[in-house]
Amino acid sequence: MGSKSKEPHFYGMFEAAMDNKTGRFIVPTVVYRPLGDRVRFTVDPLGRFLEVRSEDDFQALVDRINQAEASLPVEVITALRMDYLGFSSEGQIDGSLRLVVPKRMRDVLADEDDLVLVAVKDCLQVWGARRYRAERQARMKEFAGRYQDVQHLIMGIARPEPAAFPVVASVASDDGDER
Repeated sequence: MGSKSKEPHFYGMFEAAMDNKTGRFIVPTVVYRPLGDRVRFTVDPLGRFLEVRSEDDFQALVDRINQAEASLPVEVITALRMDYLGFSSEGQIDGSLRLVVPKRMRDVLADEDDLVLVAVKDCLQVWGARRYRAERQARMKEFAGRYQDVQHLIMGIARPEPAAFPVVASVASDDGDER
């Protein structure tokens, strides 16, 4: 069936149980719809979670990285290509909405059978539940310190653009001095 055309972004948090012997877990229907049945796994560059994208979204990621090539150091591009994109793996969501995590990527989940799935824009993050909860606490603490910067977004309050100061032309007085 291939990748499905989908809405550009999807968000949400879900819990799943993984069979550690097979690496298989059930994908919620609401997540399957935007992903489609053919997916691509990558490992978060910090090694915290797995990323699952549709084939189309994976290609868009490759395109973004290629477009940034000239602005990044050679070592970074090399690492992105070899250790991030090159370490990716194909996957398929079957007719029963089961997805198998490739064996070489399961270490990221630390043998946990409880997973937290977080849909963020074009990517499904697959976290081991203990790590997700610990890191979420740290993120929320940081977020609380910056809440005033985003409260208007959350509350739907329009903030006016800062007013531009009018340019005042200097006026020459009768004696030639500018005021």
